Amino acid sequence: MTAQKHWIYLAAIQFFNIITMKYQMKLEGHEVKRIEYFLHTFREYDKYLKTVSAKQETVSEDMQSQMMAHIGEFIVPDNSVVMTDEEANECGNLITSLLQAIDVKEIYRTKELPLPYKVYILKMKDGGKSLSHNWIIKRLKIGATILKTEGDHIHIEGLSKTDLVDPDTLCYVEDNTKKKYDLEFYRAAAFDKFTVFGDMALEGIGFKVDLPLKDGACYQFVIVDTHGKKHKLAIKFGKFSRLTSAVENTYFAEGSFVVKYLNDMIKVYRRTLKSLLVSEYRYDKELKALGKGYLVGIRRRAIWKKIFQKKPLWLIFDRTNIAGDNAEVLYRYMINTKAPHNYNYYFAIDKNSRGYQTMIDLSDIVDYSSDDYKLKFLISDKIISSQWADWVYNAFGEDRDYVKDMYSFKFIFLQHGVMKNDMSSWGHKLRKNISMILATTKDEYSSITDGTYGYGEDQVKLTGMPRFDLLRNEPQKIVSFMPTWRKYIDIETTRGRSERLYSDAFKETAYFRFYNDLINDPQILEKMRAKGYSGNFYVHPLFEAQYVDFRGNDVIQVAKGTADYKKVFREASLLVTDYSSVDMDFSYMKKPVIYTQFDKNLFFSTHTSQEGSFDSAKDGFGPVCFDYDSTVAKIVEYLENDCTEEKIYGERVDAYFTFTDCNNCKRVLDAIEAL
Repeated sequence: MTAQKHWIYLAAIQFFNIITMKYQMKLEGHEVKRIEYFLHTFREYDKYLKTVSAKQETVSEDMQSQMMAHIGEFIVPDNSVVMTDEEANECGNLITSLLQAIDVKEIYRTKELPLPYKVYILKMKDGGKSLSHNWIIKRLKIGATILKTEGDHIHIEGLSKTDLVDPDTLCYVEDNTKKKYDLEFYRAAAFDKFTVFGDMALEGIGFKVDLPLKDGACYQFVIVDTHGKKHKLAIKFGKFSRLTSAVENTYFAEGSFVVKYLNDMIKVYRRTLKSLLVSEYRYDKELKALGKGYLVGIRRRAIWKKIFQKKPLWLIFDRTNIAGDNAEVLYRYMINTKAPHNYNYYFAIDKNSRGYQTMIDLSDIVDYSSDDYKLKFLISDKIISSQWADWVYNAFGEDRDYVKDMYSFKFIFLQHGVMKNDMSSWGHKLRKNISMILATTKDEYSSITDGTYGYGEDQVKLTGMPRFDLLRNEPQKIVSFMPTWRKYIDIETTRGRSERLYSDAFKETAYFRFYNDLINDPQILEKMRAKGYSGNFYVHPLFEAQYVDFRGNDVIQVAKGTADYKKVFREASLLVTDYSSVDMDFSYMKKPVIYTQFDKNLFFSTHTSQEGSFDSAKDGFGPVCFDYDSTVAKIVEYLENDCTEEKIYGERVDAYFTFTDCNNCKRVLDAIEAL
């Protein structure tokens, strides 16, 4: 094929890609079914290769690169590709055929494709015959997600990819005396890497190792190839490591030691004033060279404040712009506790937010948006929050890598609801690194300790939630509608904060249509009027900006902003929710709940949690409705019966909750102080 014909064909493929992408089908408000795009593209490539073969011509590197780009885009799964078994088989056969015309080196050098998927594609090509184990080893790095000191040792925890070489590959840590430290491997299913076909490209395997913290020690990771030859592995430091891959002169100081990373080795030195000053001088110099000199000042202030700090410092908060959850309840309890505290503690919230107005009666409130907050964050000993998003344990956003050597706090997760679903894929230790999780029920406790979260019994405490202490039952003939958010509805997040921006596309979702229709349903409104009920619809805090989309009426009002949960739980007579844990607070007071789960399969296949041992139909505290009509009928039925809880659900409540003594705050504070 001439160069001119080749580029004409390449241009045609590119044009086809652009046109096809515009015809992506939509289901329930989010993009799916791009399979037609890939099928058509792979078929066109197949036709092209047959033409080239018939003419006994070669496939150019540019065309090979183009084909690999599409194969790579397809192989790595996302929620936008939905296909039948027949479509999957055709795609698999087409890709296998295309790979025969793609050189191994082209697969190797596809930059956008993660290593596990390159290995998978090479196995598709020829069963792995062209796969070089040494090539993999040269590209392997140990992922040290967590690296910190604990007592007399350095604790390292991360993910292993040595299975890409061979499941029996030997990997360990060796010190400067040639002493070996074996890695303790464990299953970390939350990090499984699947292909679009559902095959596992890489099994999630975590590792942990403890290394003696002693002056002069040097440690390096070693992998042994199939010929018995040892290879030194470099380390890629993760977000909870106090060393960083972003700075060459990375180090951190803790207690009597300074820990550094030099020449692919972790080195330990005795801490002296001179070694500390020299290390920080080199670090600051490199920060300035990297254009991060603006961080030098706050680092220096934090170092000196930490040295002369007389008491430990705790930072407590709910969301950046809203309080009213377990953190505020605990904070108020701490203030009202007469016994002296041997630590300083502050509540953080954005002073420009409406949530701040609910906290102005309290002392020691720090502005989340201020440099003072960042300084306190760097010298804090404990971060205590009802949230576990990234902004909770990282106050510096994209600058984290340049200051996380100073992140020496313990993170206590108060929770903002009972974890009745399996949230291990979102909350795994290697994603959150929580020092203590507080559980409310025995079922929740065991689901975490016996599940795949990566936390042991020493990190989970059964205490109850602080906000349960304030629950009061004073029903006012109000129906509250409180659905949770949806991950499959993609709305841009404000970086470093808990708020999300407004989305015009939100009104096109099935989620919006369901709830907007529900709160305006003639049958429900007629029955509420007849029985003297009013109602309130509350958007989830992550969808707060979308409240303007919902249409209220003379019976059901759409609340502006986030709910005052204490008021809602106290005054409402009936709760209509879906998968939200607000059912726990409400049921705790023996009030009726109706679950609406019209999108159950989609929710659990795309959300941050998967369905766990708690089955709403079998274990929940009210009837579960899976479509619009049954939801309407059940709400009307409960209204007709003046929102009386059914006996079966009251018995479930009695059996489920561990504590009903209103002493949760005390148990929580005792547990945190003992940590």
